[in-house]
Parts: sequence; C-alpha cells; structure tokens
Amino acid sequence: MPVKSQVLEKLSDTVTAQGIVCVARTRSLTLQDLWEKNLRVTVALDGIRDPGNVGTLIRTADAFGVDGVILSDDTVELYNPKVLRSSMGSVFHLPILDEVDLKKAVAQLKRRKFKILGTDIEKGRGIETLNPSGKICLLIGSEAEGLDRRLLELCDRVVHIPTSGQAESLNVAVAGGILLYEIMKRRRRSRRR
Repeated sequence: MPVKSQVLEKLSDTVTAQGIVCVARTRSLTLQDLWEKNLRVTVALDGIRDPGNVGTLIRTADAFGVDGVILSDDTVELYNPKVLRSSMGSVFHLPILDEVDLKKAVAQLKRRKFKILGTDIEKGRGIETLNPSGKICLLIGSEAEGLDRRLLELCDRVVHIPTSGQAESLNVAVAGGILLYEIMKRRRRSRRR
C-alpha cells in the first residue's frame, strides 16, 4: 500500500529509506527443531555484537549451504534491522536459533556426534590441517574477545587463518567466510573420492 514519504521515514531506521517497508511474522525455533532437520554443517556465533557482521555471517552461511545457524544469548538480536538488511533475506529461509546458551547447545551437538571446530588466533592450528568430514559445528567468536574459554574447552579442534600481512586480525565476517569456504571445498573434494 503506498504511503507518504514522511510515513516511510518514520517507519524506517535508515537516513535514506529504500522506498519499501514490510511487516513479517518472526519465527522462534528450538534446538529440537534443528535436530529434526538432519543437520550436517552448522555455525554458532558467540558474543558477536555488530549487527552487520552477524547478518553477513548468516548470508555467507546460507551461500555455502550451511544447514543452520545458532546465535548465543550475548550475540546481537536476530531481528535487529541491520542484521536483517545485511543478511539480504537469508534470515527468512535458513534455520536460525537465537538467544541460545551455547555451552548447553554445544554439549547437545557433541552428544549427536558433531565435531566442534573452534576459532582462535593464538591457540588454533592452521586451517590447512582441517578435516571437515562428518557432522560439524563451526564456532565463531567476537573480534574483541574471541570464543568464550569454556567453549574453547569443548572444541574437538581449534583453527585459525594464517595471514602474512601486518593487520592484527581479520574482520569476523571475512574470517567466517574464509573458514566456511575451506570447509565446504574440502567436503566436496572428499565426496568426489
């Protein structure tokens, strides 16, 4: 339904509205809902507070065929407007759980025979050592704090991305994209053998 530009500006949270606004029903999933989906690869985000990074990671997970995404209870809200914009619609068809106690979720994933892959710049081994066969969950922590220490202890393997430049670290969404690319590339290769 067409509305005046003043109404659109009030409804939008951006300086320059895109000219369209929608109302959608949010969905709420549980871990049980994920178990029913026959997950093979999932991503869990721990303490990532930048909504642009969370939306980009969701979009990237969707692009690489990840089966589900889990957001910790201290990660930015799933339906934050910037998360929605940067996910480019992936939040509407990819199974995503938000406000999850990741320590409990990871324990359940381990009981369901998932390999837990953590990320850590200092403690991780290079991604070239990665063997992403079977069911896996990639844990990605915030740029500022990394993964919670208790989550790192639950990991079957901890990896990092070797770099050669002078930058201290990669943006978390970029790092997540590189890791997901490597995981999916190696999974495709192993299926061809």
